[in-house]
Amino acid sequence: MRVGKLRWLASVLLACVQWIVPDNCSEWTDAMSAELTDIDSDSEAVRFALGCIWAAFVIAGQGDHDDLPGQGGPLQNITEGWRRNPRTIGLTCGLSSIALGIAYLTVAGAPFRYIVVNFFAAVIGVGCFVATNKGANRSRRMTRGVFFGLASFLLGATIFGVAADGASRWLRVGSMTLQPSLILVPAMVVAFSQRRSVIATVSIILVACALALQPDRAMAGVLAGGMIFLAVKVRDRLATAAAGFAMAGFCVALYRPDSLPAVPYVDRILFTAFDLSLAAGCAVVLGAGLLMLPGLLMRTADHEALNAYRIHALVWLAIVAAAAIGSYPTPLVGYGGSAIVGYFLSLALLPTPLASAAFAGSAATNTKEEHREDNPPIDSVRGRLVAVCVGAFGIRTNHRLATRGS
Repeated sequence: MRVGKLRWLASVLLACVQWIVPDNCSEWTDAMSAELTDIDSDSEAVRFALGCIWAAFVIAGQGDHDDLPGQGGPLQNITEGWRRNPRTIGLTCGLSSIALGIAYLTVAGAPFRYIVVNFFAAVIGVGCFVATNKGANRSRRMTRGVFFGLASFLLGATIFGVAADGASRWLRVGSMTLQPSLILVPAMVVAFSQRRSVIATVSIILVACALALQPDRAMAGVLAGGMIFLAVKVRDRLATAAAGFAMAGFCVALYRPDSLPAVPYVDRILFTAFDLSLAAGCAVVLGAGLLMLPGLLMRTADHEALNAYRIHALVWLAIVAAAAIGSYPTPLVGYGGSAIVGYFLSLALLPTPLASAAFAGSAATNTKEEHREDNPPIDSVRGRLVAVCVGAFGIRTNHRLATRGS
């Protein structure tokens, strides 16, 4: 077996498979690794690894329903797998958006470190998603302590963070500058749509205050839009209170001056990419549009899960719209790791509605089994004898009635 750059790439791609598939597929991944060593051509090895990646996404999309045999063609089975686990659609869309963004940054001549930062942010974001996806039996909802802790962190970052031109919405980590609101606000909005409490509502109010103090009109508008949508859908007092404070924070953020200039390769690239070429502009717009796809394609009778997916789509639509209107970061397709980590984190907190449906179906099956145990079926031989006796009795009765009538 030759060792080269393509062979190394095939090995890396195959190593990613074990991050995507469930834990019970370890024997399958070991078989793929053994198969890769028997392939002499490096290009064939890469094609084989890409095929394994595609198969891994199909298996991950099937989720906990691997016992259901596919009845249609390959494309239909893939679609059904994604429908059963719609978060896999979000994972695919997020990775596609990042790839399109890296392609744009390369063509636009952005510094190479921008591409490196986006790549490693994608690795961290996918790690958050996979870590949550592995724990399928654990709740993906934020606890009250986590809610309050994240809100307090965001408020502290506003007060003690890095300031520029009157705005204070960043934290410096080594040589990198992060925007905590892009990481935390989408995830907190999605989590609040599934679990509301007094502490969670207070946390949302603290977040609204932090965004008003920064000021960050984009994320304040995202928070207000998500809370208003939720309040209309669930008609809950806590959601209504959170929506009122979020709207007040958005109004304060609009009132305060925000005159930050546009940053190259970060802000307003939805328009400037078309100055580079039509293909670059279309790639950026397509990459931004893919972020809303999981929420738009979601179909379920679980209203709580449906609200969470719709809010996820609304949040990222608002972030993209803010990037188109003002000098705010364009998520995933532009330079910046905060939005990348924030997207996968919010995606990881989305529910898997069909898991609850499967639980209900299992409960119904158990109820039927208990009914059968309480009312055992008649033995097959005894049943046949009873049927024969009843039939003979019926024939004899009909014969007597017919004889008397004649």
